[in-house]
Amino acid sequence: MTLASTSLFQGTINHIWLDFDGAVDSTRLKDACTTLVNHHGILRTLFAFWGESLMQVILRSSQAEFRERKANDNVEEATMEFVGESKQGVEKLGRSGLRFCFINHRAGGRLVIRVPHSLYDGISLPLVLDHLRLAYEGLSIPVSPSFTKYLNAWRFLQETGGSKTFWQKRLQGSVMTEIIASKYQNHPQDANGHLMQRIIHAPFSSSKHTFETLLHVSWALVLRALSGKSDIVFGRAVANRNLPIPASDNVVGPCLNTVPVRVQFDRFRTYYDLLSTTENERLAALPYECLETDVLISDCTSWRTGSRFSSLLVHNNLTAAKTFDDGRLPHFGGIPCSLGWTVSPWDAADVQITSTPETTTNSIRIDLVYAKAALPQELAQIMLSRLCQTIGTLCESGDQDLEPTVTQHKCLPVVPGCGSPYSFNVSSPNSPAPSTPSSYELV
Repeated sequence: MTLASTSLFQGTINHIWLDFDGAVDSTRLKDACTTLVNHHGILRTLFAFWGESLMQVILRSSQAEFRERKANDNVEEATMEFVGESKQGVEKLGRSGLRFCFINHRAGGRLVIRVPHSLYDGISLPLVLDHLRLAYEGLSIPVSPSFTKYLNAWRFLQETGGSKTFWQKRLQGSVMTEIIASKYQNHPQDANGHLMQRIIHAPFSSSKHTFETLLHVSWALVLRALSGKSDIVFGRAVANRNLPIPASDNVVGPCLNTVPVRVQFDRFRTYYDLLSTTENERLAALPYECLETDVLISDCTSWRTGSRFSSLLVHNNLTAAKTFDDGRLPHFGGIPCSLGWTVSPWDAADVQITSTPETTTNSIRIDLVYAKAALPQELAQIMLSRLCQTIGTLCESGDQDLEPTVTQHKCLPVVPGCGSPYSFNVSSPNSPAPSTPSSYELV
């Protein structure tokens, strides 16, 4: 993630803002930001090269970088001006990426926080915001394990927990299911494509399997239908908090890890077997999710050197997701506070899919992120539509037999082709075939 932030696209550099509906003491807020930074070592982190190694450097103490601006009535314009300035040029190693900007306006104030994803994850973000509130109110911030202590426990568990043996057995003979041909994966892409679709939550509430299992199996079915292969591999993001330290859920830092999901369709007779086994295998992998992704790929697979997950799934059922969905935070010193943000996705995979439950709409939002330069929107839309269709159909499949013929899967009717250059037929009848060779294929 750190190197992604130094690319021209500045992936992982995100901006979060707190809107205060009333007068805020900016000096007190600045002091609270400094208190927050000095409480959490990860927020005082710099990254720098030592020879060929990228090193993480934690300053003993640090003054928060805090600016003030006046916006009068147009706070949105002032916010976008700050965001635009922070994105000019590439991120510099050796400088803190965490910055604060307080924008004064007539209705109150807005604190914009520029924060790289290399300093936090979805679990720790609500903690950081709440600790900022406590500091503003002059209250003590709870003591929690440092990210350094977390890393030491993580390394120990990787070396002693049997993770390599587990993944070597699970992935023996596997091949990554690639969406973008590997020869086009050598350079970072701008993950600037975004599609979204909502599905009603009600049908899944009575399912015998978790929604995450339905999501994984549905995506495997999509890849199976498009690739014609029965052995499917993709990645899933995990919280990576199951470590032998107390209060590991209270650690502030980028604890997120990614591990493989492998679905071998030839092993199953019915949809129920497919769902149950996939769920059981996910549960069996819980003690071994700590193995670092790069180590897992290099030491536990025969995949090509430098491989990454071609598709990556995230089920975002976290407090942070609910916080951002609601958009409300506890009052800061009695002042009402709401939440806003803008994010910069990074090129973590060719296709990144996130599912987020939304309590306000009683639905689940499915977001698909991709690079427009590498994947055409029509193909991305077909993938998203088929995924959502398949999730709904799986709830009704029960003990029905799993069709052996991929292209006749009842959830995934083949879209008629018209001379498409894809290695699978996904063009609609009226879509013209691209005039140049395609750089994307399921191979």
